[in-house]
Amino acid sequence: MSGCVECGLCLLACPNLQLSPARAVEQVRLLRSERYARSPAFQRCNTCNRCELVCPERAAPFERMLDLFADYRRQHGLGFGARLVLPSEAGNLWSCTQFMLPPEERAQVQTWHRRFASGRRMETLLLTDFYTELTPHLASLEVLAPLEPCMAGSPGLWGCGGDSHKLGLRAVTASVARLLEGVFERLGVRRVITFMQAEAAMLETVLPERYGARFSLDSISSLDEWLLDGLRRGEIRPGPPSDGLVTIHDHCMSRYAGGKAQLVIREIVDQLGLRVREMVHSGPDALCCGWADAIPGLFEGGDSPLRSLLGLLRGLDRRLREAEATGAQLLVTSCPACHLFLHLMARLSGRRIRVRHLADLVDREAGSPRADRDERMDARSADILAAAVTTALDWLRAGRKGRFDPRPPPSDRIEPLPHLPADRQQKLARLSARLRPALGQPVAARAVRGAIAAVRLADAARSLSALLPGT
Repeated sequence: MSGCVECGLCLLACPNLQLSPARAVEQVRLLRSERYARSPAFQRCNTCNRCELVCPERAAPFERMLDLFADYRRQHGLGFGARLVLPSEAGNLWSCTQFMLPPEERAQVQTWHRRFASGRRMETLLLTDFYTELTPHLASLEVLAPLEPCMAGSPGLWGCGGDSHKLGLRAVTASVARLLEGVFERLGVRRVITFMQAEAAMLETVLPERYGARFSLDSISSLDEWLLDGLRRGEIRPGPPSDGLVTIHDHCMSRYAGGKAQLVIREIVDQLGLRVREMVHSGPDALCCGWADAIPGLFEGGDSPLRSLLGLLRGLDRRLREAEATGAQLLVTSCPACHLFLHLMARLSGRRIRVRHLADLVDREAGSPRADRDERMDARSADILAAAVTTALDWLRAGRKGRFDPRPPPSDRIEPLPHLPADRQQKLARLSARLRPALGQPVAARAVRGAIAAVRLADAARSLSALLPGT
């Protein structure tokens, strides 16, 4: 934290900590020492990067936290549960779920992969990789039909390094930057549109500024911006205003570029004639959807993936409770990952509010008749839950051990996903089929809410312990 004057404003702004000014200063000093792992700030950081925005000295406190993650990983390894989101690892979400996609969606994903592998030049590219490949039906919306010939992607592009950057995997993210440079150059790409706005932030800001990436591109934009441009031009024509009430979830990386993404999604909703009621935490103060609440369990807290899983559920529940408190019928987000995990939690815990991806909302308001989207999301939610449960069982079979240090992907080629044996595919498919009927059931909802209440009590006890002298 070069330039840090230890004012404590970064930790005062942290949505996961409730610190007095004096305690915030004390924790900043602890983070700057060799005993950083004892700080609640390290133990509860979910990489929302709010601290970066408020630092008056531009001392990059968020980057400092990522450095601490990297240091801790070098000493102790990364928690077993991280295998789910690292495409190079056996048991990742893509290997564990893509074979369960309906045939037309599997063919759709394979087409995206082939377009990259063929080497066919693509002046305009709609990048569909990573979390979009978990819910590929969203890319087949009628409103996106003009972009279909430009769609290509692969989990082997690591979501433009978004997750690896947040986990402090510097070498991995640097290799991803080099890989993307080569892919764009080989395909003759001049214009990139990213399905996931976080990937636009990585390409525009993080990879050039932190990893020295040099992209020979004329423009980088998100799908949200493409949708807004279509609405402004009259190329996308929504039906009569429904006067519905929605609330908006701003994902963590929407804070980049001065919060441009937060303005774009609100203008789109306004163009659709819908009313917005903001959550208590929104815009620059928005909370993480819950995904990144799994991160602390990958570092401090032992080997168990269960802590990460419970942290994820607690964070998702917190966000959904805020959304329901607005009285809105819909929770809207433009992030495929936030959309998937919030939908999963809303169904698993019996929440009344419905979760919509922004593109899906625009498509519905423009009159698309397709009616099976919620059912497809339920199926994907069950698949993801099956993969998470299987990871926890793998950890138990491994003797409750399994910390590891991920290797960087090749920088000169897109690496295929690890093969999943047929017997494992069958077990995952059976588990997903058993879990699907539980979504929305009162018994399951009570069990989930009980588990979350227990986690909140444990967190309160940890916070109290951290405030005691000598801890």
